[in-house]
Amino acid sequence: MLSCKKDKLEGERAMLIGTWNWTHTDHLYGICDGDSFSETLTPLSEDKTFSLEFYEKGVVKFLENDEQIESFRTVFANNTDDCGGTYLDDISFDISLNNKKGDLHYMYGCVGPNLLVVVQGFPFNSFEKGCEFYTSYFVKE
Repeated sequence: MLSCKKDKLEGERAMLIGTWNWTHTDHLYGICDGDSFSETLTPLSEDKTFSLEFYEKGVVKFLENDEQIESFRTVFANNTDDCGGTYLDDISFDISLNNKKGDLHYMYGCVGPNLLVVVQGFPFNSFEKGCEFYTSYFVKE
């Protein structure tokens, strides 16, 4: 019998369980070109909606326009009680999607009772590390 590693969402990680709807993303770019530009991406500006669904059994589903586009097992690399003072009372998380390595299989951020902030990962991912940043905000349904 084979099993796949995944971490159940229990204890403080249970705060992730549920559906989270994307409200906006702060996008900072042009850094490697010696400039710095920022914009706010929204469902209206992108003509798309994004959602995350976390399940107690350790699965996260990515949705675009209410259609599932990917599903992953959650494997926590780290989590602490501190989000660097930015989001007081929130929990930080580092998730290795499907227990794989690399930027495309990794998401981290902070979660509170009604707010999820993704600094790396869905729905936008920076392919030029250090040249642009996406900070995406989700609210619990």
